[in-house]
Amino acid sequence: MSAVCEPIVTGSRAEWLEARRRGVGGSDVPAILGMSRWNSPRDVWLDKTGRDTTDTDSWAIRRGNALEQPLLDWFTETTGIRHERVPLQRNIARPWMIGTPDAITPEDAGGIVECKTTSWRLRDEWEDGPADYAELQGQWYCAVTGASHLWVVAAIGDDEPTIQRVERDEALIATLIEACGRFWREYVEADVEPPLTFLDRDAMAREFPTVERSRADGDADLDYAITMRQQVVSDIKRAEKIKAEAEARIIAALADADHLVIDGKIAATRKAQTARVVDMQALAAALDDSGDSLDNYRFERTSRVLRIPDPAKRTEWKD
Repeated sequence: MSAVCEPIVTGSRAEWLEARRRGVGGSDVPAILGMSRWNSPRDVWLDKTGRDTTDTDSWAIRRGNALEQPLLDWFTETTGIRHERVPLQRNIARPWMIGTPDAITPEDAGGIVECKTTSWRLRDEWEDGPADYAELQGQWYCAVTGASHLWVVAAIGDDEPTIQRVERDEALIATLIEACGRFWREYVEADVEPPLTFLDRDAMAREFPTVERSRADGDADLDYAITMRQQVVSDIKRAEKIKAEAEARIIAALADADHLVIDGKIAATRKAQTARVVDMQALAAALDDSGDSLDNYRFERTSRVLRIPDPAKRTEWKD
């Protein structure tokens, strides 16, 4: 690579995962900045502090890993630029800055390659260049390694992969180093849990699945959060009414047609679609005829329901 960074050689995947916990990696950056659709700053904190040691292996991750080498081969075949795989890298000046670029380009001085796979449903994110999360990750690798530019190879749905060159952005890199450095010092090194975000809602519900008769005391900040939630609920209800009224007008305008055209362009569609559903009454009758019962296929599932009354209708707590 360069004099800016040094390799961290690991043997097994477990060793690589442990090494990644000793610094901020490329995939952590979008989450720390609140620009990830998958992970929150708290998720990164849980990982870096060893509170969450699970090795996530979703289908999206498996697909991305499986297509990484074919995408690198596509890059070389298309551009004629040779690629070379590298291990995890650590910045020498700031050891908490780490990253594993998918490849470097030895003959294309100062270049690195980053491969991405994504659904065609998210293609809009790639219309004006690499998606934000991909560029943030790539610029982070430039910061870690000293690379002058990166090549982003993206497989969007089943389309032919795109190849885009992105130059090193010093202003953006300075922002990333400042934000991620502050996160590392104030939360990871200080072992302080970062503030919760909307991405943490389901995680909180999973962490506290059971309930018992007891009390948890809140403060003014929580009261403010409740007030804001109630305001948003009211806004959503009002917006839903406006949405329903607009849809009523659109459906009336479509009548029996399936396409609404305005100025020669399709503005809305209302097409027939078929879904397979289970006729529960027929199923129950068939089971009865066979001597079986629908009750044998029912089960109880316990969950906790969050209910927040209007602040004006709160009642006193009673032990």
